[in-house]
Amino acid sequence: MKTLIKLRFLPLITSLAVLACGCYFAVFKAGAPYQDPTPDLQAEWERYMQIGGWLNAIGLLLLLFSVVFLIVLRIKANNRTRHDPRV
Repeated sequence: MKTLIKLRFLPLITSLAVLACGCYFAVFKAGAPYQDPTPDLQAEWERYMQIGGWLNAIGLLLLLFSVVFLIVLRIKANNRTRHDPRV
């Protein structure tokens, strides 16, 4: 149980890291498109935007699941302390 308590924020930290990577790809790697890009630059820009979009979507899903996970852990901890006669 102590290991679970120590690692309970790991999904939250992971989701924020994935979101940061997605923002990096979408903002810094892709950036604003050029005025008249060559087909190679256009393909590179689209690829980086797709990578950033996927990473942002995965990061948001992980963030949602980690918040639900933390809420469930909090509810379980509150129920255990209420019904445990040893406490």
